[in-house]
Amino acid sequence: MTLLPLLAEALGITVDELLAGETCADAPMPEQAAPQPSEIRRAYAAQKLADADSWLLLAFSICVPAFIWYTISLGMQGSFRLLLLCILFAACSVWHSGTIRRLRSYAGPDDLSVSRRRATLLRGGYAATALLFGIQVIAPAFSEYLMVPCGRYQIVLEVNQFYWGLLVGLLLLLVAALGVLAYRYFGMTAQTCLDPLMPGVVSAVPFIGAVVLLYLRVSRIVSFVPPSDERALVTVKGELNTAMEQLLSGARIAWAIGTVVLMALCVVLCRIKRCSVTPTVLLPCAALQSLLWYAVGTSDWFLLLRFPSVLHQEQVGTITILVTACFFMLVFSLLIWVICTLLSGIRRKPEPSTTSTS
Repeated sequence: MTLLPLLAEALGITVDELLAGETCADAPMPEQAAPQPSEIRRAYAAQKLADADSWLLLAFSICVPAFIWYTISLGMQGSFRLLLLCILFAACSVWHSGTIRRLRSYAGPDDLSVSRRRATLLRGGYAATALLFGIQVIAPAFSEYLMVPCGRYQIVLEVNQFYWGLLVGLLLLLVAALGVLAYRYFGMTAQTCLDPLMPGVVSAVPFIGAVVLLYLRVSRIVSFVPPSDERALVTVKGELNTAMEQLLSGARIAWAIGTVVLMALCVVLCRIKRCSVTPTVLLPCAALQSLLWYAVGTSDWFLLLRFPSVLHQEQVGTITILVTACFFMLVFSLLIWVICTLLSGIRRKPEPSTTSTS
């Protein structure tokens, strides 16, 4: 009698059906539970996914500096090698996707989510880098100079070769970005949430200020013309320099006030929990972006003014905007924004609460 329940369970019927010698037609069949992967197989899948992520990060770290180097040193002649690099990274991405599909059946959902997030992060970074430097390679091929007449001046948008000083700074910042990417990459979890909004805001506000300041400088230059057509344009050089000094002096004060207000707003938003980025990440981002775009708006490295050397009333001046240098500063700004966005996913661990025991 003690063996009857075990026998009925083995046959998939009830004890009553076993004793009656027949099964009930409306009796529900016992459901078979889906086999769950063992802990050993899950650990194996998690290790393989981590290895695949590491190889994908290595491919990204190699391809991006090589892409930049070939873009600068070889220009359009290195397009075939750039294509090979893109094919290499695409092959690594396809291999990574195949690894996820192969391990999907017995890998943990959190491990799969983290691996997909890592792959998306790297693909987006590689595509953005290729787009930026592809534009810089193609731009000089279409038109080296773009000239716009404006009164007795001619505005020239100059697209020339790369500046090696800016290149060195860009590569150093890129190395820093890759280091932060690797740190954020391996520390990523399924709950990691990156916040690009606030770093983007503190990056966009100084950029808009620099554009407005460049417009004001060009407008001030164009508005200075000799009071009589019989005078040459170069005769207003002294008066123009005085007016530009006054403009830049006021711009320095306004820029400093705006930077302080922007940083104070960031602190307030962090205090009232309206911003998920910590002040230790957001404030350096605001300070660096402000300094970067202040240099673009006020420095003569990005806007050049040339007066005619001949004292003739029909000569025109040249206002040259160095588009290449501005593009480099834009890349600097975007890299700072990317680094701060990656750092925004770092959360401090909650401190253990101490409870008093009686």
